[in-house]
Amino acid sequence: MSNCIWRVGDGSLIRFWEHYWIPGVGSLSATTNQVSNNANSSDMLIDFLDVSGQWDVRKVQEILPEDIVKRIVTISSPSPWKEADYIAWGPSSDGQFSIKIAYQNHRDTQVTPNKNFQLVWMWQGPKRVRTFLWPVTHNAILTNVEKSCRHLTTDDACPQCRQNEESILHFLRDCFYARSVWRRFIPSNGINSFFNTSLHDWLALNLTTNNYWSCLFGVAISSLWFFRNKLVFNGEIVNAASVSYQIRARAKEFLKVVNSNLSPKNNQATSGCLVSWSRPNGDCIKLNVDGSWYAHRSNAACGGVFRDSAERYLKGFSGNLGNCSIMHAELWAIIHGLTIATTNGYQNLVVESDSAAAINFIKDGSSPGHYCALLIQDIRILAARLQQVSWMHVLREANMVADQKPRRDKNSPLDCTFLIAPLQISTMPCDVTV
Repeated sequence: MSNCIWRVGDGSLIRFWEHYWIPGVGSLSATTNQVSNNANSSDMLIDFLDVSGQWDVRKVQEILPEDIVKRIVTISSPSPWKEADYIAWGPSSDGQFSIKIAYQNHRDTQVTPNKNFQLVWMWQGPKRVRTFLWPVTHNAILTNVEKSCRHLTTDDACPQCRQNEESILHFLRDCFYARSVWRRFIPSNGINSFFNTSLHDWLALNLTTNNYWSCLFGVAISSLWFFRNKLVFNGEIVNAASVSYQIRARAKEFLKVVNSNLSPKNNQATSGCLVSWSRPNGDCIKLNVDGSWYAHRSNAACGGVFRDSAERYLKGFSGNLGNCSIMHAELWAIIHGLTIATTNGYQNLVVESDSAAAINFIKDGSSPGHYCALLIQDIRILAARLQQVSWMHVLREANMVADQKPRRDKNSPLDCTFLIAPLQISTMPCDVTV
């Protein structure tokens, strides 16, 4: 039950204080200290709407902290025209339950994640070496100690020195053979710190240094295991000087490949191709929208611009949304644009956005439990009031005017009006050549 979240519909089932309906917050009665003494556990969502059916921001601000208010105002307000409130599975974006996500969520809350796992897959080098680093991080290399634990052998001695047990840390670092290899790379002032840490700390320390040493370290580890197996299975002994030379040469070659630009070139003639805003046809009005997310402020904003077939600027809007995802910001921009279009009688509308995901959501829909389902439902209700609406995805270069709008009101109050104001034509960016 702690992972189930209510998706707001008509608001007939959700209790404002008792139910978990605000993503990332939980039940307000259990997670919020700054609440009004007059809070009533039987309050429903509709008790916090204004006469227009939108969230009563001033009322909510009087009883809740600002960070929670910023989350509430980004949720589509309940309405009797919407479907019934819906219980969804919180940990998944689409609201659908699966054993996989349930297990991952339980594991993440029970076990402290090993940061070395992420370091391994960020390691710059061949996948073959990276794949070897993975079992090393899990302490799962089949050394003689591990074989002995699995009853595959009775001899757990190191095949190089024959004096100590062959653990992972021993054959990679502490054996005399490994030490003689490492000493050819490590400066004298760093030897003590290098040889006096646990396996976990040793890997973390050396995988987070500069690119050259991180690459050399990974190559050296895999090479030591390679030459160890040559000794065990073929009886071949390679001296430490030769091993060090091969490790250094391989690391330099890998770094040269990583640092070079090997991305395939597009042979199609793209130079001189203008990416710019295009005028709509006939009596159509074009609406360009955009949303922005400012991580340092945990805040989102949106904006949009209306223009006609003569390229004349008609109206524009921008506003502060609160704390929501970038996808919510993109969809809210479309909602406010459609509202203005309905008010001003724009019946033939072309909506352009540089968010392909937002346009696909509107065209294809989503499951009822998806975290964007409420906004998509609002968009379809508003679009049904217009004679014709077309949805188009455009490149950011063709959406530059709308892209500038959210930046203007990112610091404005949450309850600001989405003002329809004239735009300074002189600030409109020119076409961009790509």
